[in-house]
Amino acid sequence: MDKLNFKKGVEPIGLSEDFYYMISGGGWIKPEEYLEEEDAKKVREAITIIEQFEEQGRDEGYFEEM
Repeated sequence: MDKLNFKKGVEPIGLSEDFYYMISGGGWIKPEEYLEEEDAKKVREAITIIEQFEEQGRDEGYFEEM
């Protein structure tokens, strides 16, 4: 896999323990702000796949709240 193309000069952001939340549900990290257009699109598509995996797994009873 090729490296992602990060934009130059973007301000860094502090990370919490839950990067997944920050990039998906929390919305604090927006790939479009940090990556060039094509790579941001790839990351968005990957997030969508992970969200679908989680939702379907819950719906079908594979994943349960603890």
